[in-house]
Amino acid sequence: RVWNNCASFLYIEFDSTNEITDPLDNTRVHPEDYELGRKMAADALELDEEDVKAETDENGPGAIVRKLFKQDEQERVNELVLDEYADQLLTNFNQRKRATLEAISAELQAPYEELRRSFSPLNQSEIFTMFTGETKSSLCEG
Repeated sequence: RVWNNCASFLYIEFDSTNEITDPLDNTRVHPEDYELGRKMAADALELDEEDVKAETDENGPGAIVRKLFKQDEQERVNELVLDEYADQLLTNFNQRKRATLEAISAELQAPYEELRRSFSPLNQSEIFTMFTGETKSSLCEG
């Protein structure tokens, strides 16, 4: 259970020279959702099922995502209609995965991209408001 809970928070550096490694290990995509990521990569590359099977039989399960990265075609993931994917998953498997598909799409395009805003120090007025809850307009003389 621990692995399932923490897997997408661990950073595992992808070794592109090792054919056994999976490029999705170098993303925030949870291992339970690797198949969705692989399907999205295959669709972005416009590969049919026979091409996918041949590629994965020859080069392992991470072959399609590896190919997406190797050909520098990650932006093609933007062309996928994620609403249709989400509807299919809901209809066929009763899984609500819209947010997951968005996250996978982002990770396929920029693995472990920094999502937080840039740090900016607070000024004295902002610090005072944080500590007291008061602002210049809420404080009165007297």
